[in-house]
Amino acid sequence: MMKKVVTILILCLTFLTNAQEKITLPAIVEANFEKEFKDIKDVNWSIFYRGKNNNDLRFEAEFLKGNSRFLISYSDDGVIKAIQKSIALSSLKEKVKKYLIDKYPTYQINEASLIVKQDQKTYYDVGVSDETNYFILVFDGEGNYLYLTPLSDRL
Repeated sequence: MMKKVVTILILCLTFLTNAQEKITLPAIVEANFEKEFKDIKDVNWSIFYRGKNNNDLRFEAEFLKGNSRFLISYSDDGVIKAIQKSIALSSLKEKVKKYLIDKYPTYQINEASLIVKQDQKTYYDVGVSDETNYFILVFDGEGNYLYLTPLSDRL
């Protein structure tokens, strides 16, 4: 019986280890991240295609720093394309809060993020949901509503 339990545990650990795909970062991405965020040790890396035609390869680092979750999106040549930082709902612009109350009074506000793109333009993402829907509302830096987007299109 004990042999079976040990064998099952070993198989489970092997499966979990193999299921976590190791991402090979371009050296320039890794070096730029280390230079900019040298204090961050626990980082989860992902690879995505972004852009209007999903043709822009991005390497994305996700980590916690203080009470905020960060998502840093790099191009394959090591340039930061966007920095997303989770923020408290109370720190949203008043214009955003008013829009949410007026247009989505029955929806739950789940999360908010501040995004700074490569061109230094600032955006707010606000995740809202009801019993069947979850989506992101995007606002410009002044708090003007821009559009609604699925969760996967944030950066």
